Amino acid sequence: MASLSTKFSKIRVGIVGCGGISGLHFEGYKQNGARIIACADVNEAAARTRANQYDCVPYTDYQEMLAKEQLDVISICTPPAFHKEIAIHALKKKIHVLCEKPLAMNVAEAKAMVVAAKKYQVLLMTAFCHRFQTPIVAMKKLIDSGKLGTVLMFRNRFAGKFHNVDQVWFSNPKLAGGGVFMDTLVHSVDIFRYFFGEVASVSGKIHTFNKKIKVEDVGIMLLKSKSNVIGTVEASWATPISEAIVEVYGSEGTAIYSYNKNELRYWLAKDKEWQRPKLEVPSRFTLEIEDFLKAVATGSKLRVDGIDGLRALEVIEKAYKTAKNICC
Repeated sequence: MASLSTKFSKIRVGIVGCGGISGLHFEGYKQNGARIIACADVNEAAARTRANQYDCVPYTDYQEMLAKEQLDVISICTPPAFHKEIAIHALKKKIHVLCEKPLAMNVAEAKAMVVAAKKYQVLLMTAFCHRFQTPIVAMKKLIDSGKLGTVLMFRNRFAGKFHNVDQVWFSNPKLAGGGVFMDTLVHSVDIFRYFFGEVASVSGKIHTFNKKIKVEDVGIMLLKSKSNVIGTVEASWATPISEAIVEVYGSEGTAIYSYNKNELRYWLAKDKEWQRPKLEVPSRFTLEIEDFLKAVATGSKLRVDGIDGLRALEVIEKAYKTAKNICC
């Protein structure tokens, strides 16, 4: 597939971690015309596979990659246990960092990353890709326009069957830091903050259905924003038939986005039926990386940064404290 743009062709990219999510980063940089110079993974076969796909130099040691290659930016696509170490090593070298979610294993690590980015005056972006999903952006505009009136309630559910989760790092608390709260609901918390601002209070409930794993695979949070919006967010790795949906309920209207149907619909008080705007929905990952590269190239403000990753983890840590955490 040809690049969509060449305006970022001078930006030299390295990618650390060559597993599943890295493919979206590789493709996102390619589509934005950036130069993918190198990649690193402790699994040599994984690094070589990506290097062959994207014509770059493979490494098994990210520090060696950062020492040998002249890079402007990196994406961190490793398990969360390694985010802090890799990010701070890169930031010290004045390399801008796009880090997959969750930003770190805990609040303390995330704070250290944010402090390092400020100290070395380089960018740290959290990969909260849903902020770049076109219908989610459209919902934000509806909220901000006042057309929904005073927003009262919010609901979000991301769920599905995670087959063989016991065989991958996502279910290892030493690598992932937790289960669905850390992997899935971290996105939900960020969408809530994106729409309504800071979280005033949170409580959580978790359960481990799959007895082969040591993290929660079912979880719910109850959130209240400082602007008094009440929200529920739900996630599960154990339900094979489920919906991925975001719902906003205001005093003058309702807006709902179904990821399954890729349909945004809203009904305002004056309407007689659902309105279904036709929206182009390009890859949110390509748009996310475009925003990162634009900030690197021009100094523009990131749509989402390291502080957003930190704030989400603060909410999650509070939710864990209220939950009956039987898993870790």
